[in-house]
Amino acid sequence: MMQLFKPRRLRRQRRRRSPPQLMDDVVDEILLRLPLDDPACLFRASAVCRTWRRIVTDPGFSGRYRAFHRTPPLLGILRNPYVSQSAGFVPTTSFCPTLDSKGYTIVLDCCHGRVLLDLTASDSDYAVWNPITGDQHRLPGIPGNPESLDNAAVLCAVGGCDHGGCAGAGGPFYVAVVGHGYDDGIAHACLYSSITGAWSAPASIQTHEFVDTTLTVALVGDAAYFPFELGGNILRYDIVEQSLSMINPPPCNGRGRAIMPADDGGLGFASFNSEGYRLHLGKGKIGLDEMWNGKHHTGSSSSRVCSHVVLAEWDQF
Repeated sequence: MMQLFKPRRLRRQRRRRSPPQLMDDVVDEILLRLPLDDPACLFRASAVCRTWRRIVTDPGFSGRYRAFHRTPPLLGILRNPYVSQSAGFVPTTSFCPTLDSKGYTIVLDCCHGRVLLDLTASDSDYAVWNPITGDQHRLPGIPGNPESLDNAAVLCAVGGCDHGGCAGAGGPFYVAVVGHGYDDGIAHACLYSSITGAWSAPASIQTHEFVDTTLTVALVGDAAYFPFELGGNILRYDIVEQSLSMINPPPCNGRGRAIMPADDGGLGFASFNSEGYRLHLGKGKIGLDEMWNGKHHTGSSSSRVCSHVVLAEWDQF
C-alpha cells in the first residue's frame, strides 16, 4: 500500500522591516543634548550614519550646540612649570591636545580660543597656538627689539564676534605686547595683526614703573589693560588708536590685586588687605577720557568690602 506524501509548502520568509527613521529635527534635538564636556561624543555620533554626520557637520549645528549649553566647558588647564620644562596641558575631559614644540616653551596668554606661546629655543620668538586644530602661527620679530618683554595678550580681531568658534575657523587675531628699556624709563607697546602679517609702529610712554609679568591682562572694549608692579598704575593700550595712556587705579592697600572685565563693560578690580582675610572688589567705567584719577574722573566707580572672606593659600612645591 502506497502512501501519498504531499510536499510541504515553504513558508515565505517575511522581510524584516527597518525601524522608522527619526525626523532630522528630532535627531538634531537629541544631538544637542550630548554632554558638552566630552567632545568625543559628537565624533562618535557622526559615525553612526550619513544623516547624523550631515547634521553634526552642518555649519549651523555648532552655533545651536553652544547656545543650548550656554556656558563653555573647561577642557583643561595650561600650566607653566617652575623648573626648566616646557608648558603643559592638563586635561579635565577626554579632549587632550598636544603641544608640538621643541625646547623650552612658556604660555604668555590664553584668550578667545587661542594660546600665546614664548618659544625661547626657536628661530621665531613667539607663536599663537590653536589647541583645537593644533595649528601654530609663528610671529615675526618684534620691531625695536625691546630689552625686556613684560607682558602680552592675544585676542580676536573680529569686531562684534561672540568668540564661539572664531579660533577653530582660523579667524584673524591680534597680539599686543608691552616691553621696556632698562635705563630709559620708557614703556613700549606694539600690535601684531594676522591680517597684515606685520607689527604696528611702536607706541611709547614715559614711566618709571614696570608692568607686572605675573598678572593677567584685562581686555575691555578696544583696549588692553596691563597692571604695573607693586600695586601701581595701570597701562592702557588702545588697540584701534595704537596709543598708550596711564590710569591711576583706586587706592589699594592690599598685598595683591587683579584687574578683569566687569559685567557692565567696565574695568573691574580686586585686592586683598594686608592681613589677607578681606577681599576688596570694585569697578570703574573707563573711556577715552575717563579715568579713576580724581583730576580726570568723569566716569563712575564703586568699591565694596567683603568681610571675612577666607581664601586658600597656594602651596609652592
